[in-house]
Amino acid sequence: MLTLRCALASRRDRDRVALELAAELEVLGDLPEVESARLQQITRNAAAAASLGTVAVLSAARDEARSILERAEAASVRVITAFDEGYPERLRDVSDHPAVVYLKGADLSWERTVACVGTRSPSRFGEVVTRRLATLMAEGGWTIVSGLALGVDALAHRAALDAGGVTVAVLGNGLDRVFPRQNSRLASEVVAGGGALLSEQPPGTEVSRSRLVLRDRLQSGLAAAVVLLQSDLSGGAMHTVRYALRQGRPIFAPVPTGRYAHEREARGVLAVAGATGAELATKLSARGELERLLTGELAKERPITPIRGREDYPALLEMLERLAS
Repeated sequence: MLTLRCALASRRDRDRVALELAAELEVLGDLPEVESARLQQITRNAAAAASLGTVAVLSAARDEARSILERAEAASVRVITAFDEGYPERLRDVSDHPAVVYLKGADLSWERTVACVGTRSPSRFGEVVTRRLATLMAEGGWTIVSGLALGVDALAHRAALDAGGVTVAVLGNGLDRVFPRQNSRLASEVVAGGGALLSEQPPGTEVSRSRLVLRDRLQSGLAAAVVLLQSDLSGGAMHTVRYALRQGRPIFAPVPTGRYAHEREARGVLAVAGATGAELATKLSARGELERLLTGELAKERPITPIRGREDYPALLEMLERLAS
């Protein structure tokens, strides 16, 4: 039944229906015996039942799943569904979590994970604070989660490895390839160092802008907290910040001072660190659920905690430990 789970759950717009359906099918038995009336009862949704409610559709889904599993096996990639014990618990609690994730590397304990995100073009300040903080957290037993992109992501992964720690790279494409190619060697070192590559995209899936944005919600969803290391206000790392706010993840941001505060890459952190929810709604051009959250429950709160300098590092580690306890 893993094949059916895999194919059904890979269709994001029907994840919830597919999960419920797959669970029912475990009990109902052979696929040809499932009738459309029973499917409609299971899904409790006429539109979803219409899209899933034929044996032909389910057979096609099963064939698709078998193909995915074959490609995954060929690439040494494991398929983990939301039914499985190995599925990250924090991610399971995210409302739009993927029903299937693909993992290449070690089985991991996901309790002590922190996401490090930032610009692909860090300044000297960004490089220094990324190395310092990622090293400090890795030495403290925290698994560093990032997106394997050039710049801050790669620096965070590398710092964790150099500190003898574990790191996880979340990709926006299938794990049978690495994007960007320049980080192929780093990806191999992540796995060799006891970490893992993770994606919600099946092997064979190409990278795209939309998939990279979706990837950003996994970085924050996997983590106990997010550290925004350096970013312009329009930078891609701000997608992760938006997701983290919706997911209720604490966010920390090292604030540049002196000449570093005038760099383009400093604008994002300077704009959001210490801002109230109401201010963030404007700065992040929040819409929909995020706007309601920031202008309502978090209107007077300050969801993004500034890190003013090295003197704040012990407090950061203390706050992280409280999140893990």
